[in-house]
Amino acid sequence: MNFAAIGEIDTLLLASGTIDRLVDFEPRPGRPSEKWILLRAPRERQYAYVDDAPAEPTEAMGKWPEMQRALEEIRFIVQTKALQGREPEFGNMALTMLPAGEIIPWQLDRSAYAQTHTKIVVPIATNALVYTFRGTEGMHLPVGGVWILNDREHQSEVNFGPLRRIQIELDVAGPREAA
Repeated sequence: MNFAAIGEIDTLLLASGTIDRLVDFEPRPGRPSEKWILLRAPRERQYAYVDDAPAEPTEAMGKWPEMQRALEEIRFIVQTKALQGREPEFGNMALTMLPAGEIIPWQLDRSAYAQTHTKIVVPIATNALVYTFRGTEGMHLPVGGVWILNDREHQSEVNFGPLRRIQIELDVAGPREAA
């Protein structure tokens, strides 16, 4: 299975706080059509998703109480629904934006990091014409859903709609047990 819904959070306050931070989004290395704000990353971060160094909150995360609350909600959902009560060990985390009309080309991440972490995604703002693909499966992820995605398959994303897609992407160390 490439997609597993494990819960839902209220993203209203988070979405309104994101509007104030649109100028903070930077180009995401390796994905020219996507932008991001790093929220958890290794201290010496040139490119957060290559390194398996311990991740810690960034300055942007420290200044965003709504995002900190959302992370605690996500922690509870992951712990109770995916890890059978075990405390999750969070890795890298970013808020990502895919502008209207853009695509993330097909890719396959074979890094050691991708093999030892599970991808959690929480859409904050989207439109019905945004589709995420893993392997041969594709679907629209609705706002507020907490999803486990299989990042060990070929992956792509498209935004055919008129509005940007913004989502939290969070890596959790350990085996993929729920999807």
